[in-house]
Amino acid sequence: MFVLIHCKIGSEEGIVKKLKSIDSVREVKGVFGIYDILVKIEAKDEKTIRNVVSLQIQKIENIQSTLILITKS
Repeated sequence: MFVLIHCKIGSEEGIVKKLKSIDSVREVKGVFGIYDILVKIEAKDEKTIRNVVSLQIQKIENIQSTLILITKS
């Protein structure tokens, strides 16, 4: 599963550091376009995914929006 993150200008580096400290986060990459950061998350079930995104990622200061992408097996 991936999460695209749109954040305030200039806050990317601090957000990347915080994202890397989350247990379920496997990769964090900067991207160009409407979104600023791409995050790869591995979780055992949908409830864990919701908790990681809602309770951890979306609470990081300066994140303006997120978009969750769930890949097909």
